[in-house]
Parts: sequence; C-alpha cells; structure tokens
Amino acid sequence: MAKLVSSLWLVVLGVVAGWPAGGIAAPPEISNVYPDYPGFGPHIITGEGFDSGSTEVWTWEPSARETMEKEAAGRLGGDLSELPARPPEGARRVGMLDVERQVIVASLNGAVLWVKTAEGFSKPYLFNVAKPLWVSESKAAPGGLAYVFGFGLRPQYRRCTIAMKSDTVTFFPRMIVEARALRTADSRLVYFEVPKDVAAGRYSVYVHNSYGGRWGWRKAGELEVASPLNGQEKVFNVRTHGAKGDGLANDYRAIQNAVDAASKAGGGTVFFPPGTYATDRTILVPVDVRLRGANRDTS
Repeated sequence: MAKLVSSLWLVVLGVVAGWPAGGIAAPPEISNVYPDYPGFGPHIITGEGFDSGSTEVWTWEPSARETMEKEAAGRLGGDLSELPARPPEGARRVGMLDVERQVIVASLNGAVLWVKTAEGFSKPYLFNVAKPLWVSESKAAPGGLAYVFGFGLRPQYRRCTIAMKSDTVTFFPRMIVEARALRTADSRLVYFEVPKDVAAGRYSVYVHNSYGGRWGWRKAGELEVASPLNGQEKVFNVRTHGAKGDGLANDYRAIQNAVDAASKAGGGTVFFPPGTYATDRTILVPVDVRLRGANRDTS
C-alpha cells in the first residue's frame, strides 16, 4: 500500500512538474478593449495569456454594404458565436505599441479582433460597433420624431442606420440629418422619424453605425407606436382655451388645457392661430395629440 501511494505521488509530481508556471497552456483571452468606439486610439486590450515573445494582434472589418446590413436586419443582432474563429481573408495583422502578460497597447481598425500566441488564437472579440443606451421616447405617433442616445453612433465619414422591428415586419426609418444644429452636432444622438405608414404596435429599435457587418446591429430599446389619427379627428383651438398669442402673456395654462382636452377626447389636433405663444413651463403632449400652427411664419 505504501509503495502504491508513493508511486501515485511520483506520478502527480511528475505531471505538475511538467505544467507551465501559470497552469495548463491555453490560448489567450480578451476581456476588454478601450476605447471601444470608432475615432479614438490607441487602444488598450486587456485579458490573459499574452506573451511579449510570440503575441500577434489581428483585426478584420466585415462587409458594411447597405444591402447586406438590411438583409441581416431580418434577424437583428447577429449571433456572436458565428464570428470566424480565426482571421478570415482580408484580415490584417496590427503592429503593437506595447505588450505585457495582461495588457496590449495597439492602434486598432475594423470591428473584430483576435490575439494570437504560441498556444493559438483567442476567441473573436467584437468592438467599434454602436453602443446605444436608450431611445428618447417610449411611445410615438406615426410621423413623430425620436432619437437614440449612446456612444459610437455616428462615426466620422460613416453612416448610421436605424431599424424598427416587430414580430412580423422590419422598417428602416428616415434619418434626420438636418434637424437643428444642436441636434446634429452631438455624435451621441441619432434622430429618426417614425414612418407615417407604420402599423400601431410595439417595436424594438436597433442601430448600426456601419461597423461589424451583420453582427453590428445593437438594440437601443422599445418603442410603442400609437394608432394614427383618423380623418375625423377633432381640432382644439388654443385661443378657445384662453391663449392670447401676443408674445407677452403666459399662455402655458391655456395650451396645456387644450392639449388635455384633446387627449380626453381620444386624440386630436391642438391648433395655434397666427401669433406668438409664450410659456414658462414645459407642455406635456401625449402621443395621441398633435400640435399644428397656421403656417411656419405666423405661429
């Protein structure tokens, strides 16, 4: 028995002695890339198993053709497990600025990253794609305006695409390129118009910043589209509710009363005759109410 135990210990010690200092040799792992949105660099890659003697960094940018992206929108958010396990044709090796066992510094392009050592390639890591945080509205009417807020949404010299998807259909809303200077100046905002002919219902909103091909779609949130107002809608005149429109009087209460009346009636249009309407508070407008002036120049 003593000889058997001794033999087992010799086997265990022999196996352990054959292990590398860090444990069983394994391919490198990528845990994070910073910054992880286009237009900034150099990048810091963190992970495990990097080796200054044999490490290589490879990047690849999947096709960004608009037709391919829109075809992929049928199953938005491509399965990341389908990313190539190894750099495909068209991938390029990137020079490194520095490398340690857990950190690599390099200037990266593309959208998919691999790190290679003598032990093999890491799993592919998707970066530079859009990072949406939320949609501005939870409800909207057909023809209404909404925006997505996040990071890496509008890279320089690239286009951004929005998709609205229900269980049965996918729409690509019109992007608002020239809304107001303040709206378009911030690269963290992307404005879009809810299609006028979209059916009422709940839609998932996705954004694509042109990086990542079919894997580049990212969900921003949910948007409920209300039923469009019909031709029999009621019109509520703010003057009838006490608004003066002289640019001096505070018309907040009159305007809000008109909006509330339209909402209680099941929806309608609040009309502003020619004039200048001043208010010192925000007007709360439900999704089933529209605001309309006489024309662009007079109200």
